[in-house]
Amino acid sequence: MHYLKKTLADNEEIIQFFHFNKITYTFSFLYIIFGILLIIVGLIPSFDGLGAGKLLNVLWIPALTSGILLSLYGIYSYLSLKTIHMGITDRRVVLKRGIISIISDEIRLEAVETVEMKQSIIQRMFGIGNIVITGKGESNICFKNIDNPVGIKKVISSALNNKN
Repeated sequence: MHYLKKTLADNEEIIQFFHFNKITYTFSFLYIIFGILLIIVGLIPSFDGLGAGKLLNVLWIPALTSGILLSLYGIYSYLSLKTIHMGITDRRVVLKRGIISIISDEIRLEAVETVEMKQSIIQRMFGIGNIVITGKGESNICFKNIDNPVGIKKVISSALNNKN
């Protein structure tokens, strides 16, 4: 169940969940693919087809080790992205992250001072961006690489206007 649904107060309603663009998962999958390729290279200690058998006999342990570590890192980064829950209710903005330990950042709508959208050139090409919400004091929440940042900023601004 989504973290935001589990933590709703009485009479609190979810306005919208925020999601990552599919391109955000690309690096995780690339790590896994390259890791699997290195594992395959590491498992073939002698490849006589190109006469490179002696070289691969020496490099099979580093290739296998690197492949396993790279694949594990790819799986970890994918799971890290999948366990991030982001959204807005009629009372607060929420960002929850963590696989084993959980970190939850929340700012009540009354405490929001600014809503900023930041996009690099690459992020604009893929339709992703960062939204930074600053609250009173030193609190802030940054939603990184979310899909449709302009629309998300409008949803947050609209919720703030309805709250006031």
